[in-house]
Formats: sequence, C-alpha cells, structure tokens
Amino acid sequence: MTDSDTPGGAETAQGWTEADSLLFVDLADVFVPSRDEQIATLASLIPAAEDETFTVVELAAGGGGLALAVLQTFP
Repeated sequence: MTDSDTPGGAETAQGWTEADSLLFVDLADVFVPSRDEQIATLASLIPAAEDETFTVVELAAGGGGLALAVLQTFP
C-alpha cells in the first residue's frame, strides 16, 4: 500500500490500515473457505456443558465471529 498524499508527491509504505481490516471482515467468508464450519467446530470443541460457567479470553483478532459463536453455543 502506498500514500501519494505526502509532501512532494512521494509514496511511502503504510502497512495494514483500518480500511484493510474492514475489507477483510466484509470478505472473510471469501478469504477463508468453510469459515462457518471451522467456527462451529471450534465452539463444539470447548469442554464444557451448555449451562456450565467458564472463562473465555477474547484476543481481539478479527471481527468477533468466534466469540459470538461461543456466546451462542454457551448462552
């Protein structure tokens, strides 16, 4: 990625941007085939009963789809 709005028109590398993150979240199902099945599998592997209390750590990686699946599986 480049930024041509720098003084003198020079291009500089930006790295990953918030716009890139939004695009990835929007197109996640295209970028990761069988994503829903993978998330469902991960949620089903949690060794807890549906009504059992346990702690989950959210690493804030991605759009929160896995965390949502865990919350829906273990209300």
